[in-house]
Amino acid sequence: MKYRLRWQAFDELCWELAAANEGSAFWIENPTGEVMAGSRPEPDSGRCCRELEDDGPVGRLLACATGSDATSGSGLLQALASREIKQQSTVRDMADATARLWRQTNAFLRMAETTHLSFDPAVALDKVLDVIEHSTSFRRGWGMLKFPGSEGWRLLGDLDGNPEEGNHAPGIEVQPPATEALDEDVKLLQPGCEDGELYEQISSTLGRSGPLAVASLGTGQGCYGYLLVPADDPDLLTSEDFKVLAAAAQILGVAVENAHILGREREAMRLQVENDMLALQARDMEEMTHVVAHDLRSPMHSIYGFMHVALDELSDLSTRLSQDGYNNATGMETMVADPIRDAIRSVEKLNRMVKRLLEFSRSARAPYNCEDLDMNDLVDGVVRSFGYALSQDEVTVTVEALPPLVADREQMEAVLGNLVDNAAKYIGDGPERSVVVGCVEGDHGREYFVRDTGVGMTPAQAAKVFQPFRRFHADSVPGEGIGLAHVRKIIERHGGQIRCETAEGVGTTFYFSVGSELGAAADEAPVALQAAE
Repeated sequence: MKYRLRWQAFDELCWELAAANEGSAFWIENPTGEVMAGSRPEPDSGRCCRELEDDGPVGRLLACATGSDATSGSGLLQALASREIKQQSTVRDMADATARLWRQTNAFLRMAETTHLSFDPAVALDKVLDVIEHSTSFRRGWGMLKFPGSEGWRLLGDLDGNPEEGNHAPGIEVQPPATEALDEDVKLLQPGCEDGELYEQISSTLGRSGPLAVASLGTGQGCYGYLLVPADDPDLLTSEDFKVLAAAAQILGVAVENAHILGREREAMRLQVENDMLALQARDMEEMTHVVAHDLRSPMHSIYGFMHVALDELSDLSTRLSQDGYNNATGMETMVADPIRDAIRSVEKLNRMVKRLLEFSRSARAPYNCEDLDMNDLVDGVVRSFGYALSQDEVTVTVEALPPLVADREQMEAVLGNLVDNAAKYIGDGPERSVVVGCVEGDHGREYFVRDTGVGMTPAQAAKVFQPFRRFHADSVPGEGIGLAHVRKIIERHGGQIRCETAEGVGTTFYFSVGSELGAAADEAPVALQAAE
């Protein structure tokens, strides 16, 4: 017998009927004569027995009665006992359903632990496969997962009879199954099924055949893998087994998705930290550049003055020696004075470099007072300031119609001055010696430009053109190599960008823009852009 009845209820029923029918006895016995409930009288002549209808779980039972009305009494006992059997069967079925529900809930809770934030989806897979094996009629299977930071898919699990310990081994790199064939979250595949091509593909990947359930680890963000679990006999699988498998796939999909999200967030955090460190280093370098350039000026001016004093003293000494009859006084003066004059020129060059360094550091530190600028007037003024040098080099400058701009006047003059001066310096010896200043609207928005027909640059040179102290054609062109770095710093402080297009032997065009948010703020009042702290 698979189940046991609560005989106390039947026993109470028999005694209640006996008490209500004086002179009668009621009991229930099985076909072998064993009394299961109530009491059989001795002797039991005149008895009447009837077979109970719903006695499947406990075998055949007989409702028996004696007395003046044994026939009706046995019929009543039969009806009451059958109803009790049905009630107990209903309660038993409900208890069984509740037990199954608790088993499934427990399985889901254990699988839900895998959704904890983790960088190792293989650990979550190992737990899910273990729960599926112990909670369903499926056997332990495999996982085909897409790992964070990798475009490939890997098969994990019991591979060729060698289970990977904790699924931490790298597994086997495989091709994912044809996802268009998986039109359901969970699909049972077996030899001869309608999805034969998909079955053959997965069986070939696993290196084995037999009934197999495939569950997609899909979320709203995409598909991150598949659960592949075998079954010994598909006829033994229940709807609860498939529900557990579907829930396991959803839970594992969330766990793997968490790993991908955390991987991206960890990489973003690393880049943010690196950017913050670089920004801090850049501010420290700017501060150091300003301090060094500022502190160099005082001793440099002293050296410059002392050298001029030495030249004056040397001239007086030469005069006195000549008056005293020393014949080679002039030659001695020349021999000593020439190195001093070379040193003075070096100090003057150093002074220019320090001055440009100070300008460069101030462009990152000083407040900007923005205003509406008439760019045509501003550029005309810049061109006039280079008028003599441009005429000497026979360079023609054309200024096209320029729209107004909201920016710091002094800094924009520095930008245009550096770009025009650079264009004139590198104009080369070609037949066409022209510079054009204009404005264009294109893919990069509104951009002002300075274009020349000069010597141009190679791609390698163009990639370094905005770095400080990078100079090309240094032998034929004077300069310190800070100008374009200074220009870039000013443009970036204005919220804009600068770029160049160049071809060697053809010329170079510098494009720059100013951020729109700066212009919008300056429409109402002048804006002071302070250096970043």
